[in-house]
Amino acid sequence: MEIVFNNLFENAVDHGKADTIYITSERIDDNFIIYVKDNGKGIQDNKINKIFDIGYSTGSTGFGLAIAKKIVEAHNGKISVTSKEGKGTTFAIILPIEK
Repeated sequence: MEIVFNNLFENAVDHGKADTIYITSERIDDNFIIYVKDNGKGIQDNKINKIFDIGYSTGSTGFGLAIAKKIVEAHNGKISVTSKEGKGTTFAIILPIEK
């Protein structure tokens, strides 16, 4: 999971030009949700559906978010993103709580 967070932080700073990153979490039913929210420039609507695709990039290798998604999925989790141009981006990592 360290790689996941490193990729999210690097994207926020390098691509989103964020200067603040917030991390919060909550438990909903049998899931633990971690939110990584930044105050960067946001992701354009026409690009947001592509950011987890292997090789998709706006200036780097295009592997960071694809790898992050694969790692989260390897933990039986999901990752999603919401963003608004000029208002920042929020990633939600949903992980099941093991019993």
